[in-house]
Order: sequence, then structure tokens, then C-alpha cells
Amino acid sequence: MLFRYLVDLAQSWSQAKIWLSQVLGLSPDALHVHVSILAMLAAAVLWRQRMDRVLPWLTVLALEIVNEMLDLSAPDSGENTLHASLHDLANTMFLPTIILVCLRFTRTWRRA
Repeated sequence: MLFRYLVDLAQSWSQAKIWLSQVLGLSPDALHVHVSILAMLAAAVLWRQRMDRVLPWLTVLALEIVNEMLDLSAPDSGENTLHASLHDLANTMFLPTIILVCLRFTRTWRRA
């Protein structure tokens, strides 16, 4: 029963992402990039953390891991391979990682 629920949830999630991609006119890869930035900003506000702290980045990572677990559980999604999940993980985490590193470890982005 729980397994069937998880499969149904994964399929619904997959359909929702396809719908959102079509409505916004974004490719699935672009959707990962855009959502990762929005999620990092939302996490920074939610946790009351600056973007140079690791918690907003970890929140994006956790959300992406859940997303990929759902993708891997959806039998008809076309996204249910390890290769596709690693590709999505790289797309999702690239800009949040660059933002975290730039804000945390370079002087260019620090306040005077």
C-alpha cells in the first residue's frame, strides 16, 4: 500500500514538473536551474540565514535529493535512471554552489 502511494506520488510529481515546464516555456534543465536559485533564496529567508551560510545550500541539496528519489520511483517518467538523476543534481546544484563559494570565500562579494 505504501509502495503504491509512493509510485502515485512520484508520477503526480513528474506530471506537475512537465506541466510547469510547459507553462513557463522552460526546458526541464532550465527549470532545475531556476528553481534552485528560488529555493536557495526562500531557504535563506526561511532559516534567516545569509546566502554565504551553508544551510540554504543544504536545503536546496535536500530538496533536490527528494526530487530525484521521486524521479527514480516514477516508472514512466523517463527520468528514472541514475544518469538522469546525476545530470539533474549537477544542473540544480551548480549555481547555488557558485553563489555559496563566491559569497563565502572571495573578497569581491563581501561588504566593506
